[in-house]
Amino acid sequence: MMAGIATRILLVLSLAVSVLIAVGMRFLGEDLFVALCAGRDVIAGNLAQPDSWSFTTAGAVWVNQGWLSHLIYYLSYASLGDLGPVLLKVMLLAACLVVLYFRCRGLGVSQEICLLSLTIGTLSAAPFLQIRAENFGLLYFVLLTGLLTAPRSWGQSRFVASALVVLLWANSHGSFVLGLALIGLKLLVQLLFHSGILSESAVPGREEERHRDGLNEVMAWGLTLVASVLLAGFVNPYGPANLLIPYRQLFAKSVTGLSADWLPLFQWRAFSEQFLFHPLDVRPFLLTLLLLAVLAVALLGTALIRRPSGPLFAWIEGRDKAELVMEILIPLVLVPACFKFRRIVLFAGISTVPLLALLIQSLVFAAAGSARREPGTGVRRGPQVVSLIASCAWFLVLASVLYRTTVVPYLPGNPTRPDRPLVSQLMSFDSFPMGIVRFMQKNGIEGRIFTSWVVSDFLLFHVPRVRVFMDCRDQSAYPDDVIRTFFSILSTRGRGQGAGDRAIRLLDRYGVSAVVLETKPRDIGLATLLMASRKWACVYMDGRLFLLVRTDDDRFEASLKAGRLPPLWYPDDRTRILSAAFLSYFMTGAIPPRTRDDLKRVLLERPDAESYGLIYLSGLGPEGCLNHSTRRYLLSEVRRLSKKAGTETPNGTKVIESLIRIVELLQRDQRLCSRGPPPIAYGELRKLLEKRLQRLKKTYLGYSL
Repeated sequence: MMAGIATRILLVLSLAVSVLIAVGMRFLGEDLFVALCAGRDVIAGNLAQPDSWSFTTAGAVWVNQGWLSHLIYYLSYASLGDLGPVLLKVMLLAACLVVLYFRCRGLGVSQEICLLSLTIGTLSAAPFLQIRAENFGLLYFVLLTGLLTAPRSWGQSRFVASALVVLLWANSHGSFVLGLALIGLKLLVQLLFHSGILSESAVPGREEERHRDGLNEVMAWGLTLVASVLLAGFVNPYGPANLLIPYRQLFAKSVTGLSADWLPLFQWRAFSEQFLFHPLDVRPFLLTLLLLAVLAVALLGTALIRRPSGPLFAWIEGRDKAELVMEILIPLVLVPACFKFRRIVLFAGISTVPLLALLIQSLVFAAAGSARREPGTGVRRGPQVVSLIASCAWFLVLASVLYRTTVVPYLPGNPTRPDRPLVSQLMSFDSFPMGIVRFMQKNGIEGRIFTSWVVSDFLLFHVPRVRVFMDCRDQSAYPDDVIRTFFSILSTRGRGQGAGDRAIRLLDRYGVSAVVLETKPRDIGLATLLMASRKWACVYMDGRLFLLVRTDDDRFEASLKAGRLPPLWYPDDRTRILSAAFLSYFMTGAIPPRTRDDLKRVLLERPDAESYGLIYLSGLGPEGCLNHSTRRYLLSEVRRLSKKAGTETPNGTKVIESLIRIVELLQRDQRLCSRGPPPIAYGELRKLLEKRLQRLKKTYLGYSL
């Protein structure tokens, strides 16, 4: 008795651990910022109005299928700050698990196996559980599949409730088309049973009644499908267009081919470079599929040896075969779709829970060779002890996974992230500096801006008076030509001077007044090209983001042409110094001595790879070799930074990234000018530093990219 209670407690704790892994999964918050912006628009009365976020949509109406969930997310954020969206994620996941638990119990599955199945399903879906409107879609998916597999004794409530779920779903997330497809699948199954293609056990003498009941089921589900389509197409702020947008999102390759969660299931490179249970990791789901296959084969083998028993076989022998077929078909239909779009793993992983519970329960009965025993009938102690030991081992494994994948990244000593409150990290693990928000607000920088895909909605939410070229709404809001133009501008680096000139002409054609780019490799190439043209100048740089303005802007022209910062407000002295250094070098070809000294001073406090690159460029002589003072400075920085590489927090990775950049620059100088250590020495040091950086990122981020 005590062993059974202990087993149940351990399984409850294991489920709690899987929920913590799911809640702590590390994601950027770009889709959440879309939700917050859209929710704010709903409050302001701008629902289904011409788009005001972008200057390339030509005022077209954005069909926001998630307007209801976006409103709820915004209200939660407005009320509780960062905690609001995090709590919503927890509550929606908990609601899904509660529904699935009672659904499994209704199938005759024991509490212990229900808990185990819920844990496995949660783990398989966890890497895809972001904070976005899709969470509401997942809850409606669980509710609808519960109705589609409910017994006929539920009566007409199944049909009315299914249509109402689709109605809410169609106003909360574009995945509602999955619900329509599942209702259509249910109708098809009922037709097959009614036509006799699939047979159903019948009570002798009641064939006519069974035939009439079957016909009623077919008609009722047909009407439910028609009603659901009409509700989804007309009971929403956008009318029939609401039905068409999901298909554009699925088949517009211009974006789905670039977004990580829209890629196919198998990406072999990611398997070797990333840990188990990193964001968008498909391996937990694949392991769940493997487990299902093994259980099915084992159960089939035992059925061939002895007379089968357990809830699965009891159900097969009963009348509700249509419900059993639906229970099996739902995951079978979703799994192939995952191989095309890995994002569907979120739904497919959760859909396996009831089938997994049935298979495990039936295999337990089959292995025991006896029917289910009621409490108090003398269950042997041996199996209970084995279950307790297995549950304890299972809990310890999950606890170690929780510590490695969730606890470690959020520890205060994490050197890979800025120091932010835990709740803020749970809402969006990465975060852009708020300094640029204050800079743009206080200096009145607004209007048309070109910014990278991830930054766009962050700025739209915090600086609502800007208008972006494109943002994370992608193909649901933007025509294909705008999307192609956006990525062609962003990917200008390495494509020659002609590509750079074309990017500048496109920015001119669209009347862009400011450019905000990250210091990441893809963005930095465009930023460098723009600054080198001297048609754009850097007025803000904080180590993470550049803000460039036109040099012919009446407001800034006089200062910029002289290589000086305009009289603008800056959030701190460091940002002002970095901005002045980049502005003066790219506008005049040199950094004033005082600015150079200030730059070296702020780098003592917080190193920055791009700033070291700037110092290198400013220290090149006529023959392309470093002058003596700049080379000596860079060598001294190698010695200084090597002493604290990977240990300083926060921003510890900045130290190693800066070291790698300096070593790369010194290696280039040595190769061109034949002085100092041989190139191989710099190369070996660089490889050593890159390996250390990869280890840090794998430990604290779960990936090494």
